[in-house]
Amino acid sequence: MTFQVEPGDLNAFSKQLGRAADDTNQALEYVRRQCSIGVFDKGPVSAIASIFGGGHDGVMENVESMLKKLHRILESSQGEMARSASFYERTDRQQASKIDSTYPASKR
Repeated sequence: MTFQVEPGDLNAFSKQLGRAADDTNQALEYVRRQCSIGVFDKGPVSAIASIFGGGHDGVMENVESMLKKLHRILESSQGEMARSASFYERTDRQQASKIDSTYPASKR
């Protein structure tokens, strides 16, 4: 069994994680812009539900909280994936250099 890592693939995945983090920000903006209900727009059921169970406002708080957490997770994951790619690139260069130093000098 062998283990092989392609640093370029890790870098590409890191970029995807960054785009996903940006998407969560856009989703949060969309939710705030399109899903809010003004005080006068609420019907009697929504008003009562807000008093006793959070209603629409409670749902909005939960959605916003989830999107913020998701953004933090994706942003942190992007950084860690980029650091992992750098680690493997550095390790590959060091090992290649180490192996190259064991070969005799070539005649030029």
